[in-house]
Amino acid sequence: MIESNDLLQVAHALGKKRKVGAPKRADLRRAVSTAYYAVFHFLSKAAADALVGSTKSGSAAHTIVYRAFEHRRMHAACREASKQKLDAKLSNASGFVRFDESLRSGASAFVELQDRRHRADYDPNYAITTSETKSAIDMAETAITAFSGADKEQFRLFLILLLFQARS
Repeated sequence: MIESNDLLQVAHALGKKRKVGAPKRADLRRAVSTAYYAVFHFLSKAAADALVGSTKSGSAAHTIVYRAFEHRRMHAACREASKQKLDAKLSNASGFVRFDESLRSGASAFVELQDRRHRADYDPNYAITTSETKSAIDMAETAITAFSGADKEQFRLFLILLLFQARS
């Protein structure tokens, strides 16, 4: 199992200053990417645990749910979930006007982290800084804490929305 806390530790290690000189740009880029993946894997595990059961983490069903996530779908769902007011279709389907503050905060951070990961992984001209890297790692830690503190019913629905689109 890929552990979010392990990924966060790796991100911190990559983003730290070396004994001599600043961290390598490649290390900073990998730290930002790894911080994003810490949140991605946190959500993947939470959904698989919610839908299949945490006691069945070695099962085929758990793995199928864990591996079902698509980054683009998650980005769109998080963008919607972070809004102050859900669109009518989602509000009608869920019974919520908006998600709670913790969930909105975590979703907003996920969107920002994914955007930062894209820059770090794909933009050859991105001149990343140590402070930007630290900010991304802090944001990932805050997102995981926010998701962990969200209303349980809303969080379960949110996890389902990361996989499936609500229809009217």
